[in-house]
Amino acid sequence: MRKLIVFMLSFIMVVLPMTAMAEVGGTTNPVFSDMPGDWSTEALQNAIKNGLLTGFDGKIMPKDNLTRAQMAAIINRAFGATGKASLEMFADVKAGDWFYDDMAKAVSMGTFKGEGNKLNPNAPITREEAFVVLVRALKLSSSDVIPTGFVDSSYISTWAKNEVFSLINAGYVAGSNGYINPKNNITRAEFAKIMDNIIKVYVKEAGEHTTLSTGNVIVNVPGVTLKDLTISGDLIVADGVGDGDLILDNVNVSGRMVVRGGGINSIIIRGDSKVGRLIISRVDGAIRVVTEDGAIVDVVNVDDGLDQVIIEGTVGDVEIETEVPVIFINAKVESVVVSASNAQLTVDENSKVEQIIVEASNITIDGEGKVKEILAKSTSSDSSFTTPDTLITTEEGASGISGTGGVEIPEGTTAKNDKDPDEPADIKKPVSTPSKGGSDKEKELELKSASMGDAQVDVTGNIIDVYFDLNKSPGTIEAVFNKRVSIVEISTDKNVDIEFKDVEDTVEEDLPDKGYTLEMPIATIITQSHLDFFGDTVYVTVRDNDGQELEFTINLIPNQD
Repeated sequence: MRKLIVFMLSFIMVVLPMTAMAEVGGTTNPVFSDMPGDWSTEALQNAIKNGLLTGFDGKIMPKDNLTRAQMAAIINRAFGATGKASLEMFADVKAGDWFYDDMAKAVSMGTFKGEGNKLNPNAPITREEAFVVLVRALKLSSSDVIPTGFVDSSYISTWAKNEVFSLINAGYVAGSNGYINPKNNITRAEFAKIMDNIIKVYVKEAGEHTTLSTGNVIVNVPGVTLKDLTISGDLIVADGVGDGDLILDNVNVSGRMVVRGGGINSIIIRGDSKVGRLIISRVDGAIRVVTEDGAIVDVVNVDDGLDQVIIEGTVGDVEIETEVPVIFINAKVESVVVSASNAQLTVDENSKVEQIIVEASNITIDGEGKVKEILAKSTSSDSSFTTPDTLITTEEGASGISGTGGVEIPEGTTAKNDKDPDEPADIKKPVSTPSKGGSDKEKELELKSASMGDAQVDVTGNIIDVYFDLNKSPGTIEAVFNKRVSIVEISTDKNVDIEFKDVEDTVEEDLPDKGYTLEMPIATIITQSHLDFFGDTVYVTVRDNDGQELEFTINLIPNQD
């Protein structure tokens, strides 16, 4: 009888709903006779209002310990989780248990992993265990920085310390009188306080939201538009968004944007929105992230998933840390780092990537888009790169790397892919470190200067900015190199290749100390690339007699005076 009473009490405390609404559109809290008047009061009230904690028989029981099953249920509700994993491998969770669905959701989310064949759902959850669950849910990076001011940090279990450090260093856990108390069971009040420290706003209603409180925001329903906002913390697109959409319109996210939900109808970031770091971590379906109208996303981190990730629009850097397939559609990306084995990246014909660095094995990079260069690090192996006209460099130690036509590229070598994926890549030469001084053959190919008649021309590194009068016919750019070169390729942002036969690529040899001049008539370039107006960008690849290649950029800038 006592076990039955305990079971029913746990069921009612965790499962049965009470007037628990989102902070956005919420209602008045119910009254509990044992609500404390201390450090935990506000946090408990917020936990009740946002549906995290419920009570029984008019009591909230703040000093009671949470069990692992109860915490799983609370996290599931906070994130709106619906996906369920199979629990066949766990011997201590049965289909008739009240917590069966919640444990299945927690395993699907990746917040609970169990020990061996047990999830221990009825066991009290310790503080360090709870901290690890929260770090997994929030996708916080683990930390090896030991937080200061605590006398018991050495008592944290080895398996948990990096996650505990992360939560403390993020400012979400303050401890008590200099103690973390990692082995202690966590109480309902303590958990409510930590959740209140982490999440300040719960968006549980679809529609447009133009006013939100400060702090971290979690969205756990589809069909939400956030407009004209600054989020002073993290934005968490939770599991409850599912296959639905979320729109950011003129939203500045000062912290991270963690995407755990959202389908191929997508997460849309538009207008003057700005996101520093966007973490894609959906565990149960495909997801699409789109940037529009000049929105800025500095870094996209693909952290987790079981299905494809589609990235569309302009982003800065992309980090692929899981083997989920990634597809670029109409994308412009500065750099990509692939650090997960078995990853697959497809670059569609309307996409452009400046550089891809491959650090792992069994990587496939394909598609018809423009990838300027791929660097296969010494840790990479057994990988295929078939994007057209891509320059591939393999470090010493890289093995099993192939380009178009299945041609194997030896370690310490550069190669140039063919336009046709079935035609063999052109092996260029072994990679070597340029010598200082020495013969012309030993020198690294460099752009020295550029000019175009009396027009203003600025050269910064490998970028040529040309300013000219729209009322005058464009002249010929004279680019000066330290070695004799010829044109390999000219293209524009419109992905239009220019025939070289109409471009003067003859090189005038001056005195060696003055360099070699390459003449390029701008009128021919503009005509063949179908530019309707100046202000576009032209990409030129040249090659010297030793096989070294150099790509430089010409920005055509109309003079506004």
